[in-house]
Amino acid sequence: MKQKEKNIILSVCLTCNNTSEENSKICEGQRLASNLKDAFKDEQNLILRGVNCMSNCKRSCIISLTAENCFTYVFGDVDPKNHEYINSLKELIISYKNSQEGFLRRRHRPEIYRSNIVGRFPPINSESELITSFEKELNKK
Repeated sequence: MKQKEKNIILSVCLTCNNTSEENSKICEGQRLASNLKDAFKDEQNLILRGVNCMSNCKRSCIISLTAENCFTYVFGDVDPKNHEYINSLKELIISYKNSQEGFLRRRHRPEIYRSNIVGRFPPINSESELITSFEKELNKK
């Protein structure tokens, strides 16, 4: 039986702006979103969405990658003018799709996405060995 493909959600902060671009009429986040729409227009099982502020202004531009029952990744410092971010994002998405629970160790991410990670959040019902449940301890009180 063939495993169902994950529907990946790629979110991009639309209000991210680099201080060097203060006089620009287009936010860097909007520029990044436009670049992503062009790059991923034919991608299957990928939902691209814009978010009006992802609350990480010191690390702009911000993107996140998530799927149902998968880890969520947040990356910062994504430069919309550097096409390596978009090309490497394609690799990252393939690895994410092929991994259990969307879990990717640092070494399994493209080089450009190794140092700019802001966070990795487990799915709610994860059985990953990374998760330590305190439920039993809390229920004893």
